[in-house]
Amino acid sequence: MTDTLILSEQLPTVRNTEIAALRSVVQDLVAENQRLREHMTSMTTANAAAAALMGELREAQALLQRQNAQLELHNRFIRHTFGRYLNNDVVARLLDSPTGLALGGERRKVTLLMSDLRGFTTLSEHLRPEEVVTILNRHLGTMADIILRYHGTIDEFIGDAILVIFGAPVQRDDDAHRAVACAVEMQRAMGVVNAHNRREGLPEVEMGIGIHTGEVVVGNIGSDKRAKYGVVGRHVNLTSRIESCTVGSQILVSEATRREVGSLITIAEPIQVMAKGIETPMTLYDVRGVGGSDNLTLPYTEEPLLSLPMALPLWYTVIEDKRPGAVTLDGSLVKVAHKGGEIRSEHTVVPLSDIKLQLTDGNGHPVPGSLYGKVLPYSPQHGPGFPVRFTAIAPEAMSFLQGLIASCRPNSIGCPVVDHAGAVVQCLGTTMDLTACKQAEEKRQRAHEIYQPLAAVALTANACLRWLSGVAPNLHALRQAVQRIIQDAQRTSEVIGRIRAMTKHRRAGTAAISTK
Repeated sequence: MTDTLILSEQLPTVRNTEIAALRSVVQDLVAENQRLREHMTSMTTANAAAAALMGELREAQALLQRQNAQLELHNRFIRHTFGRYLNNDVVARLLDSPTGLALGGERRKVTLLMSDLRGFTTLSEHLRPEEVVTILNRHLGTMADIILRYHGTIDEFIGDAILVIFGAPVQRDDDAHRAVACAVEMQRAMGVVNAHNRREGLPEVEMGIGIHTGEVVVGNIGSDKRAKYGVVGRHVNLTSRIESCTVGSQILVSEATRREVGSLITIAEPIQVMAKGIETPMTLYDVRGVGGSDNLTLPYTEEPLLSLPMALPLWYTVIEDKRPGAVTLDGSLVKVAHKGGEIRSEHTVVPLSDIKLQLTDGNGHPVPGSLYGKVLPYSPQHGPGFPVRFTAIAPEAMSFLQGLIASCRPNSIGCPVVDHAGAVVQCLGTTMDLTACKQAEEKRQRAHEIYQPLAAVALTANACLRWLSGVAPNLHALRQAVQRIIQDAQRTSEVIGRIRAMTKHRRAGTAAISTK
């Protein structure tokens, strides 16, 4: 009984303990559940942040891809832009090397090529700006393609001139050979350039090229804001001097370049010149072709000079520092062709000098239009003087020269009488059949002898007409002019008598031949 009573008294205490323990467990469960809920909330927030971050990452990746594409386009643009002026070797060195754009240079043996259009400055004065640009772009574009094909580095375009380096930044054993072969190919391509010009009604152009080999300083030259890959040194100036000695369609190389190329180069007779800044004479060689794997020849045709029936007076000045000199010299044009002529003069002119010519018509009046030429390094066969190659001809002067050439053709006779406007008129306006003559030279001499008095009559008559149109007539001068006309008319009468005698003699000879 007592034990039962004690057990009944202890039961509430046990239950309370269990309840307390259960309550503690429940509280722990509630706390853990709260922590789980908070963790789930944090996870949800983290997932949302991760999703947002993934979105930003995808946007960043897309932006990076766009930037990479733009960078690739930019690199292509830079390479294409540089490639228009430099070969791939220079572009790779400038863009791929960490020090490629650093200023500085090095001494190196290179072969330099300089080309220039003859008389283009004078020609451009008579063309529209768009025509000048068309001719230049066509010429420079064609030449640049050839230069890059021969692994040349275009240092710069100087107007219509081009300076090219062979041997930098990449040096090869055949630098000089490639330079000469490139020059020959450039001259051969001028035919294609001029064919395009003719089709578009544009004038033809000619190019001269000078080549020299020597040690120069090559590298990135300039400032941090603007620099270029180029060359400096006296051999650059010497190359320019050599180029200035050329005429159209000509290639001149120095002795140093000739030695480098060796027997593969075909040359004409050497030329001795005195270049500005050079104390001793310089030997230059006229290139006619180059052998080896290229095996190129330069087309060479020489237009014959036609003798004028009567020498035409002219004046000329020697170009000094690209300006006409102060001294005016006199002479006369005795032979002519489309690209040159022969001048009779008592004055001595240094070979390869540039001169400015002023032609005159048969009345002694200046012919409109400028005319420039280069004195060729050989002497004429008869009398003092010098041959000249025309380097720049204004349209008015060209028309005058074409008239002179037309009057000197083998099938025409007569001394050309030229008025002040530059028109050429045949004295008789007819041609004579001189097939019985043995030589064309005898025919020209006979024409000169017979028709010179007639030309004098025409000249005097033109002079009288101009004088009569003046505002202050002078009777004494008129009387003298009339007397000269009478004297010339008398000589003309004698000439006509000689013509009749010659004609009668020829007819008799023809009849005798027919009888036989």
